Amino acid sequence: MDYDKVNLKTKPNKKGTHTIAYCEEYPNVQGIGPTPDQAIANFWRAFNNADLKEAHAETLAQKEEDKAA
Repeated sequence: MDYDKVNLKTKPNKKGTHTIAYCEEYPNVQGIGPTPDQAIANFWRAFNNADLKEAHAETLAQKEEDKAA
């Protein structure tokens, strides 16, 4: 995942009670909060978690390749 590709946007939820932070480059990552600042913070928390999970999966795949070789 590339931090430079993130073009962060915000919009209100359907009820108008919270804000959703999202980017079109990574549609599976969103942040929701009662304020735009909290939604953005939650987006980056989710983005970092997704990035760590992706890196972990790559590490596990590399270990399996090394074992097979």
